[in-house]
Amino acid sequence: MNRLHNCVFVFAVLTCLGCGPAAREAPSDLLPVSGTLTIDGEPASHVTIVFTPDNATAGQGGYTVTDDSGHFEVKHMSNVEGANGVEPGSYVLSFSKLTMPDGNPIPEGKDAADVGATESLPKKLSSPDPERPAHILKVDEAKTDVKLDLKTK
Repeated sequence: MNRLHNCVFVFAVLTCLGCGPAAREAPSDLLPVSGTLTIDGEPASHVTIVFTPDNATAGQGGYTVTDDSGHFEVKHMSNVEGANGVEPGSYVLSFSKLTMPDGNPIPEGKDAADVGATESLPKKLSSPDPERPAHILKVDEAKTDVKLDLKTK
């Protein structure tokens, strides 16, 4: 049941990004964050990464989805046009890759919930322990281009 909750959470976060007032402005202190994601040394395509600020970091965080080669560029959770990046600070990273129950990609134009999509990443990546998160990224002016290599074992 936790996988279903995680899938619903990621879907809800991404769906709600378009909600809210249109007259918002992007925070002025955003740092662009981009990079590549590999899993067990292989490019990780179509993985959603959520950047959740730790308790000491101000701001809303960010999100991204990797392309076919595992490359990503983080967008701010405010969803303001052109608001790329996150505020300086430390972020807990969580990862999600929804696929069809047989492991195939979700068909174009189909909704993950409607096709019974499931989380294909191990729980340690998709549902990190909030008391002991495994993936923390410090974002500052010196570190905005990152290489993330996750291990499934």
